[in-house]
Amino acid sequence: MPPPPVLTSFLAHEPATGHRAGARVVAGGAGYAVVEQAEAVARVLAAERGPRDPSRVVLVAPRAPTWSRGPRGVSLRPFAAPDGALDELAVRYVEDRAWRDRFRELLGGGPVLAHHLPAARVVEALGLPSVVAMHSLWPTVRAAVDGGPPGPRADACARLLGSAAAVVVATRAERDLLLATAPAGVADLAARVHVVPLAPSPWLRRLARRDGLARRRAAWRARLVPGAAPHDVVLAVVGRVVPYKGVLEAVASFVRVARAAPRARLLVVGPPTDAAYAARVAAAVEAAPRDVAARVHLVGPQRLEAAPLASDVLVHLSRIESFSRTLDEAALLGRPAVVAASPVLAERVGRGRAPATTSDDDVLWLEDLSPAALDAALLRAATDGAWRSACGAASARRVEAVAPDAAARALLAVWRAVGDSRACGSS
Repeated sequence: MPPPPVLTSFLAHEPATGHRAGARVVAGGAGYAVVEQAEAVARVLAAERGPRDPSRVVLVAPRAPTWSRGPRGVSLRPFAAPDGALDELAVRYVEDRAWRDRFRELLGGGPVLAHHLPAARVVEALGLPSVVAMHSLWPTVRAAVDGGPPGPRADACARLLGSAAAVVVATRAERDLLLATAPAGVADLAARVHVVPLAPSPWLRRLARRDGLARRRAAWRARLVPGAAPHDVVLAVVGRVVPYKGVLEAVASFVRVARAAPRARLLVVGPPTDAAYAARVAAAVEAAPRDVAARVHLVGPQRLEAAPLASDVLVHLSRIESFSRTLDEAALLGRPAVVAASPVLAERVGRGRAPATTSDDDVLWLEDLSPAALDAALLRAATDGAWRSACGAASARRVEAVAPDAAARALLAVWRAVGDSRACGSS
């Protein structure tokens, strides 16, 4: 019998936000996506081999204090991660012989599906065949999209592009940009880059269909947006409070249009990862007129379903994310979105045609992020109930059409191809 798939990620080391998978509590942020993906691969294996098959997907990740028990079908191999930034931890693990030996024991002989750069660097240092999946854009692609420099991770990513047995990206556009911007000398990259669209959360899909959803919505709305009336319109910015998320721009725009939309409120949900930037966001709220500032709610990190349940419209202003969980979370619950146009995000929201902002689109797609354009978009989102209803319904149809385990099957196929290639090479 072939060995079980092995996944590894350090993302569970991020501060936990109480995200849930049924009765199981796991780590927050992208770490939740990794655990959910492991469960999806396990479901595919169970369907192939039958429920009596004892094999399980292996997940190697930092021991998360919020894990109450292991995900279904997944064998956890946790390690105690010391405090520190993830990139710094990766360097420490690679340089320390005891840590290297520990990871060889945890990861086995490969191939290993490594999520995000720090885990991939450790797998690379151990000489194991790897399938590398990034939860954010590769630095060269990010530079091509937002016009900035590649950043401090560029050299490490260039080495990974050369050494990884396979690379997984979420959209065709990201694959094209990755190939176009890859450093010179990276061989056979086109054959090693695979597009595996990430699927919406099956747990959120079940939540959207569950009885009592209206009651849960009212409870979260009262908790996160105190003082909001039932007919108020809550616009939500969700994710880490960092510059590329556009949180400050959203707050500034809301302050400018708030008096023209007296029933609107702005909810900002997410950890203040960049403390200096978070302070600027808070200062912008404090500087607003008192009646406007009272309608801006900065609530910090919350549970997975909190923001889409408590809000009416998602405001997503990041151009550099090829997969946004928040967009799918909102869409599964029928929430429309105001979205900054990005070539790597277009496929995620069905933007295969020229951008438009008509009422039959499932997002308000913004090519122009000037203050005037953003103000117009937020004002429409806050005041046009017909648009919200039509776009929310279209968003829900879009994500409902995605087969829950299709991405897991595609990912498993890439992992197996790497294993088969390695077996043929050693025979």
